Amino acid sequence: MVAAAPFRCLVMLPKGHPNLAARLLSGMVASIVSLPGWVIIHEPELASVEDFRRGLAAQRWDGILALPSGWSVGGPLHGLSLPVVTMANVEADLPGVLIDDVLVGKLAASHAGGPGRHQVVVGDWDVPWQQDRIRGWKAVYPDAPVHWITRDPRTSRDLLAHLPRPATLFALHDLLAESLVLAAHDLGLRVGSEVRIIGVDDSPRARLSRPTLSSIALPIEAVGRQAVRLLADVVAGRPVERRQRIPPLAVMRRASSDPLHDGPTWLQEIQEHLRMSVYAGESKTIPQLLSGFGRSRSTIERAWRATTGETLLDALRLLRCQVALERLQEGNRDLAAVAASLGLPGRRNLNRLLRQCLGGELADAMTMGTSTEVPIAATRPGGGP
Repeated sequence: MVAAAPFRCLVMLPKGHPNLAARLLSGMVASIVSLPGWVIIHEPELASVEDFRRGLAAQRWDGILALPSGWSVGGPLHGLSLPVVTMANVEADLPGVLIDDVLVGKLAASHAGGPGRHQVVVGDWDVPWQQDRIRGWKAVYPDAPVHWITRDPRTSRDLLAHLPRPATLFALHDLLAESLVLAAHDLGLRVGSEVRIIGVDDSPRARLSRPTLSSIALPIEAVGRQAVRLLADVVAGRPVERRQRIPPLAVMRRASSDPLHDGPTWLQEIQEHLRMSVYAGESKTIPQLLSGFGRSRSTIERAWRATTGETLLDALRLLRCQVALERLQEGNRDLAAVAASLGLPGRRNLNRLLRQCLGGELADAMTMGTSTEVPIAATRPGGGP
């Protein structure tokens, strides 16, 4: 076997997003292990289009992976003589790997709390990925208004002060969601009941905020992995699907959309008991789960429904769905094993559960990535097989 020639890949990531950059690079490195001769060189964002062009002329890059910054949307990635793959929904005529943001919106809507609540979308930047998330939400709630706010906290307070309640707010990213949580506290609103807030990114801040923030987890590492693989195919001259979309991972349901966050303590104890039973893979019925709490099932059911707006069976189904998606996110690609870990008889039962919670289209998309990935062993042209 002839050794592969070194492949020098320039990675362009915008400044100011260290966590995003680290996760993308982690995914890239995981793919490069199976690509002989590949070298990633991470350079900071260049000051101007002219600097970018001069840098390309001065150094011999073999390919570019780019998460386009503000200036690169304008066109410097176009018309280059070397392969380019993007990792964002901005450069429509270039090959790219991106998150399916329409499905992000639909997944958020599946956990919005149902009828009787005022459904609202909150954004701050009229760009394709935010518009796609809005489209996904509106596929479920077509009459939901869209409110555009700024990072100024006063705009969040003004929105919440005039919003009909109870309401569910879908913030198009976690920073917006965190701003809305803080504004709700300033106004004395009960987060989780009067206003439910769902963000996107599942950033570290979502787990540290008070209350903790419900958020859609995104497959950032998978985007980095697949972008390297797509560039390898482009370099090798193989036919490619130019726009590859990866579905979101899961709804991480936390206190900001949990109506029991400030509910009666005894109902919170039942909720925790349900959660621990699901995580342990127990296949108990509702009566079995409620035994030992010193109250009749009908009393518990009435109190639960009055506080949350949903039945205990609905809550148990949603909890199992969330845990299933979390376990798929963790890399367990065997649907039968995930089903068994939840106390379900088989993968057919798991598919039925996901369809009940998410609907058929979304459930299918969330489990499409469960097939085993085939490692790529591409080399630079002329480097040998």
